[in-house]
Formats: sequence, structure tokens, C-alpha cells
Amino acid sequence: VAEALGISVQALEGVDLAHDFSARGPTAAGLLSNEVRRQALQNRPDILSALAEYAASQSALQLEVARQYPDLHLGPGYQYDQGDHKFSLSLTAELPLLNQNQGPIAEAEARRAAAAARFVALQAKVIAEIDRAVAFHRVSLETLSALESLAASQKKQSEVVEAQIKARAADQLDLLNAQIESGASELLQLTGRVKLQQSLGALEDAVARHEEHQDDEEDD
Repeated sequence: VAEALGISVQALEGVDLAHDFSARGPTAAGLLSNEVRRQALQNRPDILSALAEYAASQSALQLEVARQYPDLHLGPGYQYDQGDHKFSLSLTAELPLLNQNQGPIAEAEARRAAAAARFVALQAKVIAEIDRAVAFHRVSLETLSALESLAASQKKQSEVVEAQIKARAADQLDLLNAQIESGASELLQLTGRVKLQQSLGALEDAVARHEEHQDDEEDD
């Protein structure tokens, strides 16, 4: 915990750390929406860096083309596809068949192609991370729901045995067994809640959401 907070272990002495694992998290539903991929691809620093590198290579190509063909204009080279929720790169450029300034243009095209390849590979990796994190989170939600139902059932059974003891229809051994089963189911339920929080953290890492950074942008 101290390492995660960036402080010394001594600074946590006497501090009571508590967390309500029963809380599902207010952002869980939002992270499972169609906005997940858009948030990641438009906010992750590594994606933005690779996209900036590609944009720079596109600008370099535009400059070389403009030096030879001032009336020919190339577009920005990429756009965000709202349907597929990913960036699409444009790697085509129709140039006149003239052997003028072709060397610099060819070099610029090669650099753009290399930047595009790196971006496409990174984007595919990020999308895979998100899909994996979303699947893990959904499974964690389903598992916790099942464990909660089991814990509720075991608790109810323990209460039934207690009532039977009062009615002299059961003995203390029956109650002890019911309490053991109830305690075991509650422990499993707690483990499920921990797994859910871990899956939520993994999903937030995949999306690389920075609430403070987003708030700063909104203030600006």
C-alpha cells in the first residue's frame, strides 16, 4: 500500500485502512459500455504518442509532396471510426507519374508506413487488452452474484437450524455444521468481491482513465 501511495511504510503506522468490498463501484457500469474502447483509444498516452508519430510522418510526406506538387493536397491521414471504435489510417496517395523529388517523397512514404505499422500493432494490442479486461470483469460480476446467492442461502439455512433447536428438532452439532457452511460461503463471497475490485482495477488500467487529467481539461 505504501509503495502504491508513494510514501514510506512508517507513514502508514497508526493509519486504519478499510475498504468496503461490498461496493460495486460507481464506474463499473460505465466501463462496460461502448465508450470503453473510445476512452482508451482517445486517452491512452501510448496510443496518443503513436498517433502523433504517425501524424508527424504524414505531415512530412505532405511537405515533400507540396514541394513538388503544390496543387496536390493530402488529408490528415487518419480518422476515428465510430462504428468499429478504432482509428483508421489512410495510406494511399495518388501522385503524378513524374520522376521529380521522388526520392524524398519515397523516403517520407516509407517513414509513414513504418509509423502506421507501429500504430496498428499497438492499437490491436490495446483493443485486445480491453476485451480481455472486460471479459474478466463480466465473469467476476457473474461469479460474485452466484456467491452472494449461495451465502444468502447458507445464512438462511443456519437461521432455520437455530429455529429447529428452539423447537427441539435439531441439536447443537447441526447448528455448528450450518454455521461452518455459512462462514465458508461468506468467505467465498468476500473473495469474489476482492476479485471484482481487481477486475475493475485491471479494466481501468486497460482504459488508462485519468479522472484528474480529464477534470483539468474540462476546467481549461
